[in-house]
Parts: sequence; C-alpha cells; structure tokens
Amino acid sequence: MKKLFLLLLLFPFLLGCSQKEKEFTVLQWNIWQEGTVIPGGYDAIVNEIARLRPDFVTLSEVRNYENTNFTARLVQSLKEKGETYYSFYTYDTGLLSRYPITDSLTVFPEKNDHGSIYRLTADMNGQKIAEEVLKRNVASQRDDAIRLFIEQAKKDRAAGYTIILGGDFNEPSHQDWTEETKDLYDHHGFVIPWTVPVLLDEAGLKDAYREFYPDVLNYPGFTYPSDNPAKPADKITWAPKADERDRIDYIWYYPEKGLKVKDAAIFGPKNSIVRAQRVQETSKDKFIEPLGVWPTDHKGVLVTFQYPAK
Repeated sequence: MKKLFLLLLLFPFLLGCSQKEKEFTVLQWNIWQEGTVIPGGYDAIVNEIARLRPDFVTLSEVRNYENTNFTARLVQSLKEKGETYYSFYTYDTGLLSRYPITDSLTVFPEKNDHGSIYRLTADMNGQKIAEEVLKRNVASQRDDAIRLFIEQAKKDRAAGYTIILGGDFNEPSHQDWTEETKDLYDHHGFVIPWTVPVLLDEAGLKDAYREFYPDVLNYPGFTYPSDNPAKPADKITWAPKADERDRIDYIWYYPEKGLKVKDAAIFGPKNSIVRAQRVQETSKDKFIEPLGVWPTDHKGVLVTFQYPAK
C-alpha cells in the first residue's frame, strides 16, 4: 500500500551564529526499500550522502529488514568515510542529522499501524533541536496525518521553533496541477486541489521547491518515476502506459523573518520514465546527478536554507 512518509525538523532561530552557520541543507530522499532493489544500492546511498554532506537527511522507505536498525547502520558506514551523523529508529522513515540527538519521546503512540509521531531533541551548536517523525497509512488517513503534523507544528511554532518538513507524500501538488499544466503529463484537463499540499498551504507552510521555482512549466521538478538503468523501464513505473511524472517528494517550511530558501535542486538522473520509455528531461530544473549507481526509483530534493547576517 502506498504510504505518506514525513519527517519534521524543528529548531530555534539561530541569530547568534556566525556567518558560516547561517546556512544549512536538507535532503529528502526515498531510497526504495533501503536500496535493496538495485545491486550496490546501499553503498550508493552511503557514497552519495558522503558526497553531498547535507546537514539533515529525511529518508523514506526505511524497512529495518531482519530486525536491523537501518539508520544506525548508515551512520556507521558514513563514519567509516569520515562523516559524522546521528540517527534514530522508526519503522519506515528515518533522519540523519549532523547534530547530536540528546533526547526522545513518543508524542503520538502507534496503534494498529495507524501512525505515530516521535520527537527527539538534538544540539546544534548549542541550540536545541527537536525532530519529529510520523508514519501513516494512506487509506483515507493521509489528511489525518497532516492535520496531526499541523496541530503539533502550531504548538512548536508558538514555542519559538523554526519548522522544516520533509517527506515522500505519494501525492502531487495543487501548485503543479494548474490551468497551465492541465493538458500536459497526462493530466487530462484536470486542475486538482490535492489534499495534503493544500492543507499545508492553508496552515501557512511553504513548499520550498515551488517557492524557489514558481514557474511550473520550466521547473516541473519531477521526482517520480526516476529512470534507473539497472531496471527495465516498465518495472520502475506504476502505470507503464501513462506519463505519470510528478513531484511527490517535498521539503516544506514555516516562513520566519530572515529564513529563506537560498537554493533548491533535484537530486538524481536527468532521465525519467514516460510510457515505459527512458526520456531525458529538457526542463530548466537544476539537477545534481549521481556519480555512480542510482539506488532508487525516486529523485531526491536538496534545499539550502539561509539566515541573514546578524
């Protein structure tokens, strides 16, 4: 069953930091069953994170196969490459953080696989960070999951935290299914107010990629289905006869005074799958292409946030 994978980062505004500390990066990445679908997938995940060195990584499709702790394993592999990260355990999502995690608790307990939110605190150059992760089944509950996020985020925002939300929503955006695009990409003339992005929009959060690239025609930002040369094209897509390209992996944030998106890029191959064919994108999207094996059927999103100088 398709699921909504989200991870929420919260941290106080860092006005006291040096100029160098005014910038941080967030990578959202669906890693396709921990990279197990593609030969060499796990090593590719490690290598690419070590290359990009993001401050935070929100991971979708963590599985913890055979009762393992996948993110802990990833932390150890990155350590062997000289990169220090911290992590926590959840059932099917995960976070890597360059900053130590100091505490954790369950905010919303899991019940019958209906969802859970975990909160952890970490230290970012002396500043307290709180991270939360939510797991939700998609069956009539995707909007419920987001409402839980929004409810908690309002409390955290009132407490002075800055909020960054990353995830694979498995749902397009109302900012992409517009009058401009209704006759493109097999939208079949539809303009659709997709539920989850609309709820976040109405709650005051901003879609970092679309905020930075408002031109939906030149910067569609497709993240699925990504080409992967290691798999037949018709085995990557859910609908081999359709053009189902869409932007379903996101990084959202609550706007705060001085917080801005400095840069945003699609992380992955330039090729996508269209009607079971490999097609190179001709858009103006900025791509960070992999150096070796691509471990997944999604493309990631890498966003750089910046705070102003004091």
